[in-house]
Amino acid sequence: MTRIPDAPMVSVVMAVRNGQAYLRDAMDSILSQTLADFELIVVDDGSTDRTPDILEDYARRDCRVRVLSQAPQGLSEALNRAISAARGKYIARMDADDVALRERLARQVAFMETHPDVGLLGTAVCEVDPDGRPRAVFTMPGNDEQLRRALIKFNPFFHSSVMIRRSVLEQVGLYSEEMRWAEDYDLWMRLARHTRLANLQEVLLKRRTEYGGSHSVRHEREQVRHALAIRWRAIRMGMYPITALPYLIRPVLMLVLPASLRRSLRSWQRRRGRIVRT
Repeated sequence: MTRIPDAPMVSVVMAVRNGQAYLRDAMDSILSQTLADFELIVVDDGSTDRTPDILEDYARRDCRVRVLSQAPQGLSEALNRAISAARGKYIARMDADDVALRERLARQVAFMETHPDVGLLGTAVCEVDPDGRPRAVFTMPGNDEQLRRALIKFNPFFHSSVMIRRSVLEQVGLYSEEMRWAEDYDLWMRLARHTRLANLQEVLLKRRTEYGGSHSVRHEREQVRHALAIRWRAIRMGMYPITALPYLIRPVLMLVLPASLRRSLRSWQRRRGRIVRT
């Protein structure tokens, strides 16, 4: 059994509800990382399937796994509970249906250690279907200047790929429980006021996507409303000039489009190889 130090380098935080289908793949991908100096904190957000049994089995076999349970509250609340219990210098996100490549934590820690001015770091991802078959590889803007230009237009980070410097996170607070349909985008915007941003161009995560049934598709309208509020707040606070107001138009247009047209637009843009973010 691997022994975890009192203060690990990385705390990997995961929230799950009824995730039995892919949970073992996600857990195994973290526990087999080449960097062993981490803890994995999983919050079971009111699962009613076999998720609690799976988590108990992993916690019994590997002391790096810490399991917390709660009644159903939501992603933001579950992640905030995990982060509050975390002890690592860095906080790494992981979703219960994704797969991290073995070098993910090592590559991200190496970058953060040599770039102390960077507090938020994502990676490129390989999007896979529910059976794990690759669909496409997606990268986002890489350096701080590019990311700041992109941030007012769309969300330029894949949530499950990010690593956050704990000291910076303590300055800005945790995930917003009001912006629950764009909690990641809201946090990135707040982090951008205090730290530099970066994305590794290397694929270090397999991101599972189920079109038509995912969290993001079911709640598109709520996401659009929250994205609009986040961008307007950034302009009001002086993060962007008033000339950035046109970037509020797209969320408004998306908000009034019928769901079928929004899906068609996203599908068309994906075929052109573009990343679409509200």
